[in-house]
Amino acid sequence: MTTLFGLGDYFATEFSAGKLSYISDERHLLYSSCQILSVIYSMVACVYIIKTIKLFGFSNKLNLLLYAFVIFFPRNFQLSAQLNNDALSFTLSILAVYFCLKWAKCGKKSFNILLCALFCGLGIMTKLSSATICLPIGVIFIYEFIRAICKKTDMGVGKIILQFIVFVIICAPLALWFHIYAKVKFDQNFGYVFDGLNSGLSTKQHSIFSRFIFASDLEEWFGSIFANTWEDYALFNFVVRSSIFGEFSYWQGESFGLVALASAYLACGVIIIDIIYCLIALIVKRAKKQITFKSIFKKFGDILFMVSLILSQVVSMYYFYIKMPYGCTMDFRYILPMILGLALGLGYIFKTFKLIGGNTAKILTCSTLALIVVFITSSAGFYMMCV
Repeated sequence: MTTLFGLGDYFATEFSAGKLSYISDERHLLYSSCQILSVIYSMVACVYIIKTIKLFGFSNKLNLLLYAFVIFFPRNFQLSAQLNNDALSFTLSILAVYFCLKWAKCGKKSFNILLCALFCGLGIMTKLSSATICLPIGVIFIYEFIRAICKKTDMGVGKIILQFIVFVIICAPLALWFHIYAKVKFDQNFGYVFDGLNSGLSTKQHSIFSRFIFASDLEEWFGSIFANTWEDYALFNFVVRSSIFGEFSYWQGESFGLVALASAYLACGVIIIDIIYCLIALIVKRAKKQITFKSIFKKFGDILFMVSLILSQVVSMYYFYIKMPYGCTMDFRYILPMILGLALGLGYIFKTFKLIGGNTAKILTCSTLALIVVFITSSAGFYMMCV
């Protein structure tokens, strides 16, 4: 520590004497060089999302589509350049999820659950919103514990409980140490989030219906393609726009941006139709014994994980916006693990359509595929123009 403080004193002295003036002259370059870390975080996140998708056993062609969706998802372009904690917390969350699933699917090895605990704790320490991944991880733990009780796994109940205890011993201190320190040192409440924001960002003046369900104001829909934290108030609109553009406005590439936004809205509508059709077709065909759930999901834990992952992000976003009704609290960056949830959801939709067959399934498959391709290519074109 003495050496470190001495080094700091040296740089302070040299800088004040003008000997390190280049730091001041090239400060913007030194600051921008930190983007190297953001690029690394973003690349690692993409690699491990791909590795996670592989664990679900989709076909090679479908995997390629899902990989493209993840890699070219517009918010990933931003994460690779932003200098905040979003990219790192997202990466750590994905690593935690990956090693949790690898533990569940590849023999309950202690090494995997140790890494899951490590990355889960580090993710929450990096950013509190990373705690949302605890729900899908917890669901997997409960599912595997029940399987152990029912003797559907090679590992005994006692050994799994021991692994869970080790998980808590590693994860909890990493995730909670700062909150405990802040409570003891400053009497700061657990899970504290700064709420002294500019009143101009508040959306309380708008009705609950227009904020959470449907906004009838045409300006909210067609006023701008970009998310505006000072004027926008509809949660769905802001989440979709911020998933593409963040909270920023741009001065070029608007034609690509408009196509990306339009295709995103259309894709949301078509995916809702896809889900409804899949559920109805599955119920009908299962009743006629023409199809089984096992032909779609390797095991029940897969669908539990996917649903819990998506729900954890949706519920956390609604809770955060209810607790803090400001424009900036609707940003997609608070639910970045949703990218993995969307990819898995698309994978199972396409897989189900292939098993169902028929003209309707083919039309919906082609429509969804076309919208996804347009979405990722137009968003990539937009960022190529802007960056």
